Amino acid sequence: MKHFLLVCITLLLLPSWGVAQHQMVHLKTDLNTPTARIDTVTLITDDLKRDSANAQALIRAKVILPLAMQRHDRVLFDRVLAKDFLYHGEEAFFNREEYIHDRVNGKWTITDVQYENVVLQFYGKMGILSYRNIVKEIGEDGKLETYTWFWTDIWVLEKGIWKLQELRAIN
Repeated sequence: MKHFLLVCITLLLLPSWGVAQHQMVHLKTDLNTPTARIDTVTLITDDLKRDSANAQALIRAKVILPLAMQRHDRVLFDRVLAKDFLYHGEEAFFNREEYIHDRVNGKWTITDVQYENVVLQFYGKMGILSYRNIVKEIGEDGKLETYTWFWTDIWVLEKGIWKLQELRAIN
């Protein structure tokens, strides 16, 4: 009984001792990319000032990935992917070079990407981003297709710049 009372009192007093409380904040993005849209991000944070600035920087980096796929542009992939990037998709497992090669040489064209249910939380110099995206693409056969994918990204700071370390399908 004494142990139970001690635990209850500790739980009641803990917030007053300066332990950070997490909150969920909905942030509007400042993106101007009509074919790759992330309108809002739900940020889970214990330090809104620090994390909201990091969230905007990370989302500006995130939108580079669909633009790189739309353009089949190796330079854009190099700009956004971490040096030890890994891709875990439903259909493939790629390291950085395999992923870039596959995307740059793809015979499909992505015409539009809309991100929904975007949730971000930071853990020091790492950010975890989960989301659903709706992708419209013209396939190798010339037909317009729409796909819905669910993803989790792991982002890391490399030399002060947010880079995508891992992209994992969660379908």
